Amino acid sequence: MAVSKGEYGTLRMLAGGLGYSKAAELLEQTLAEENKTDAHLTEIAEDSVNESAKQE
Repeated sequence: MAVSKGEYGTLRMLAGGLGYSKAAELLEQTLAEENKTDAHLTEIAEDSVNESAKQE
C-alpha cells in the first residue's frame, strides 16, 4: 500500500491526537525522509534535464 506525503501528515496528526506519541514521532520521521528523498530526486531530474539540454 502506497502512502502519500499528505497522508503521512494526516496520520501523524491523528496518532498524536489519540496519544500515540511514538507512532506520531515515527510518522514525522518518515515524512521528513520522504521530503528529503523527493528533493534529492528532483535535483537529480533537474540535473539530468539540464545536462541533456547542453548536449542538444
